[in-house]
Amino acid sequence: MNTNKYKPMFGKNGDTDLFNKNNLAMYIFEPKFSGIRVFIYKDGNDIEIFDSLNRKITNKFPELLDVCKNIMCNSCVLDAELVLLNKYRESQELLELRILLDKKQQIDKMCSQFPAILFVFDILEIEGIEITNKQLRERKRLLDEMIIDSELIKKIHYSLDRKFTSEKKYYHTNGFMAKELGSLYESGIRSWKWLKLNEYKTAEAIVLGYKKNNGKDKKKTVDVILGMFDKRFNRWAKFVNFEIEDKARISSFLDLSKNIKIDKSLFDEEEIKKIKNNKKFNWLSPEIVLEFYYDEFKDNLFTNPKFSRIRFDKNHKSFLEN
Repeated sequence: MNTNKYKPMFGKNGDTDLFNKNNLAMYIFEPKFSGIRVFIYKDGNDIEIFDSLNRKITNKFPELLDVCKNIMCNSCVLDAELVLLNKYRESQELLELRILLDKKQQIDKMCSQFPAILFVFDILEIEGIEITNKQLRERKRLLDEMIIDSELIKKIHYSLDRKFTSEKKYYHTNGFMAKELGSLYESGIRSWKWLKLNEYKTAEAIVLGYKKNNGKDKKKTVDVILGMFDKRFNRWAKFVNFEIEDKARISSFLDLSKNIKIDKSLFDEEEIKKIKNNKKFNWLSPEIVLEFYYDEFKDNLFTNPKFSRIRFDKNHKSFLEN
């Protein structure tokens, strides 16, 4: 299996208050993890894992080759979230580090210390038969019968009334997904049949520049500037900027940035003037996607933006097609 023929079905952003007031009988609710969206292909005793950009990433997570024995069928295709935990909390730092490792010795050491976990939430194919045209309630039933939970693979627990809080709190996930029981799997579609109900507001944009700082107590930080491409006017607009403070995550970011530096900013002169100390920035080609938290979006500004994670599973080209 050299290619993945499926694209992820994504959810739209939903309104938590709506589900506090209305009848919930047509939905199931499950915790929303923030790892890497993956497709798991099982064929006999072989496993291959593809990310949402159809890149094969099995070699990055060799410990997951053992999950075959916990999938009770000869062949299938599963939709899942690949997560790394640190003391039972989702760890974006560890996940970023694992993705960037390319030497077998380093990967083997990390996978023994911090093994990945596959949280499976859907099944698209079984014994060579595609079942994306079956309702979610039927796909969940098949999944419940097929997966035997272990330390490396688990079914995502779901409920009919949002009372799955023990799992959600246990892993400290950001909100939950609400999914219509009758929904079919719409490959490559962002559908209103699935809704993301986050506890923290997040957004994404492309990094166009950065500079290193010496913060408080001589702690090193990196100040990043994110931009969005305005296709109507064929120009980049400054979107938001914030600091990355964690040492390991700074290292990951700088490692990604070293080969995409450019001599001149993609911002025009009007935008550059808005950037404080702009002459100290290193400018980048538009390839790295970052996610950030924020409090509110008001008057075309994000209030209190904070770094969330590097989105290795996002194609930067999609941000040029707005």
